[in-house]
Parts: sequence; structure tokens; C-alpha cells
Amino acid sequence: MVGRLGTNADILISESVLGRLLETMDSMLLDTDQAGVLIGGDPMEDSNGRYFTVRGITEDSPIGICVASSEGGTEPSETDLMLFKKHLADGILMKVDVFAHQFSFYKVSEEIEDAKVLFQE
Repeated sequence: MVGRLGTNADILISESVLGRLLETMDSMLLDTDQAGVLIGGDPMEDSNGRYFTVRGITEDSPIGICVASSEGGTEPSETDLMLFKKHLADGILMKVDVFAHQFSFYKVSEEIEDAKVLFQE
């Protein structure tokens, strides 16, 4: 993936990586009420500021976290945010609703903001 392609996207992700994240959340929720994995990738910066390139699931040097629960919904809960803060001071949070087949991305630091996503292959 090469840059933001002139956009102001906060997150760059390929459809194949997105598919793996969604599939992982779906399979994890078969056995438990909550699921979460660390997201690996690269924090980047250009003249428009900071953005993230998502590479997949990781155990080392995460840039974010992907979470889902049996309650559904794409808004982060207090539990989601506590899990995030356990692993990261700032980065990206992906919240998946496997039942509605929806997801949302957020930028998390002192505040939680909706993130703009650019899909690339």
C-alpha cells in the first residue's frame, strides 16, 4: 500500500486483511461472549498528519485492537476501552458486530473519534 492516495484517510487496510479480522472475530465468538485481537501495522505520517496502515493480526508492537462481543453493536463499550488501554496508550480500535455484519473504526487517544478508512488491495 502506498500512501493515502491524496485522501485524508486515518486508516489504510486491504480487503483481504479486513476479511481475516472479521473471520477471526466470528470464529472466536463461537466459544466466548467477548473476542479481541491485537492489530499490527505501521503508524505513518505525512503532510496531513498521522495515519495507520493495517497489516493484520499481531502479538508484537500493535497499532490497535479489534474487538467484538455477543451483545453486538459497533460503538465501543467501557469494557472495550479498558481492554484497549490495557495494551495501548493510543491507536486504532475496530469494533465488529458479527451478527449484523458491520464494523467501525475509531482513533483512540485522549478522545475517541470516528476514523476515515481507505480500502486498498
